Amino acid sequence: MIRLIINGATGAMGRTITQCAQERAGEFSVVAGIAKDIPEGFAPGFPVFETQEECDLPADIVVDFSMPDAVPGVIALAKRLGAGLVIGTTGLDDEKLAMIDAAGQEIPIFMASNMSLGVNLQIDLVKRAASFLGDGFDVEITERHHNRKVDAPSGTAMSIAKALQEQYSDGKYLVYDRHSVRKRRDPREIGMHALRGGTIVGEHSVMFAGEDEILEISHSARSKKVFAMGALRAAKFIFGRAPKVYSMGEIFADLNSLTDVKSVAGQSIITITGLAADPAAAARIFGALAEADINIDMISQTAPVEGKVELSFTLPDESLAAAKRLLEPEGLNIAAQSGLDKFTVEGFGMEHRPGVAARMFGVMAEGGVSIRLITTSETKISYCIEQKDVEAATRLAKEAFGL
Repeated sequence: MIRLIINGATGAMGRTITQCAQERAGEFSVVAGIAKDIPEGFAPGFPVFETQEECDLPADIVVDFSMPDAVPGVIALAKRLGAGLVIGTTGLDDEKLAMIDAAGQEIPIFMASNMSLGVNLQIDLVKRAASFLGDGFDVEITERHHNRKVDAPSGTAMSIAKALQEQYSDGKYLVYDRHSVRKRRDPREIGMHALRGGTIVGEHSVMFAGEDEILEISHSARSKKVFAMGALRAAKFIFGRAPKVYSMGEIFADLNSLTDVKSVAGQSIITITGLAADPAAAARIFGALAEADINIDMISQTAPVEGKVELSFTLPDESLAAAKRLLEPEGLNIAAQSGLDKFTVEGFGMEHRPGVAARMFGVMAEGGVSIRLITTSETKISYCIEQKDVEAATRLAKEAFGL
C-alpha cells in the first residue's frame, strides 16, 4: 500500500487524484491533503492541512499539482518525511527547476509537464517524424486549454518544442506571434500557438507542412482522469527507488522496453575467419553475393587482432550452397551451419532502458539456448539460434517482460 499526501487537495486535479486513488484502494491510500482554501463541507475522508509545515503524518509519496510557488514547501515536506515526490505542476522557472534537481540527490522525484502516456507517445512520434522528414517540412505546434489555465504556452507544448528542436542540426527557434512583423516564414521557425477557451482539458497538435502534403500528430485529453492516473502510475514507479529526478520518458521506456517477440525459420550462418581487417575485403564478399542475388541479413564482425577479423552473417537456407560456391574459390576459411532460426525481440523503449540485454541473456541461459550470432540496434536484438530452442526462448522472453 502506497501512502499519499496530496498538495492542492481541494483543486480539480487534487480531487481527481483522490478519486482515482480511492478507486484503487488496494494499491493506494490518501493519508492527508494540503490546501490553502478548504471549502465548507469538503469531507474527503482524510485530514487536510492548510500548510505543508503543519502536516506531520507519515507517507510514502507527496503529489503536487498546484502552483509553482508551492515547490519549495512540497520539497521540504517530502524531505522531512523521507518520502518521494511527484510534481505535475507546470510553469516552473529556472530557480524552481534547480531546486528540484538539487532535491533529487536526496529523494526520488518524478517530474513531468504532462502525466499522460498518450502525450508521451505523441512526443516520441513527433521526434521520429522530424528526424525522418527533415528540413523540407515546416513545423507548427498548436495547444488548446480551458479558459482558467494561466501559463501559455503549456508546459507540454514546450516539452514537444524542445524534443523537436533536438532533432534539427540547424538550430530551429520558436516563434510565438507573427502579427507584429510582416515577413515570410523563416524555414528555421517552429511556430507556437496557444488557444484558451471553455472547458477544454488539453489538446496538442504538431503539424508538419511540406510541399503538397501535411502530416499532423495530435493528442486530446477528454478528462483530468488521464493525468490523475498518470500521477498514480508515477507514484508507483518511484516508490522505493533511489534518489533521482525521474521523467515520464522512463515510465514510457519501461513499459515499452520489449513489446514484440518473433522468429524466422530456415536461416543459415556463414563465418569467415582470418579475414583481412579491411572494409574492402568485406565489400568484395558482399558485392559478390549481391551480384548473385543472395540476400544477407544479420552481420557481425569481431575486433581486429593482428590485422585479422572474424566475419559472420546469416542468409536463407536455400541460398547457402550458392554462397559457398562463390566464396570457396577465394581461399577463405569458411564455416557454415543451416537449419537455424532468427529470434528477435524489439521495443521502442530499449534505447532508454538499461538492463534489457542482461535480462535477455538470463532468459537464454534459463532456457539452455545456444546463441550462434547476435546483432543489435537501439530498439532491437536479434539472435541466431537453433530451431529446437525457439519455443523456450519465446515463452521465457514473454514471461520475463510481461507480454
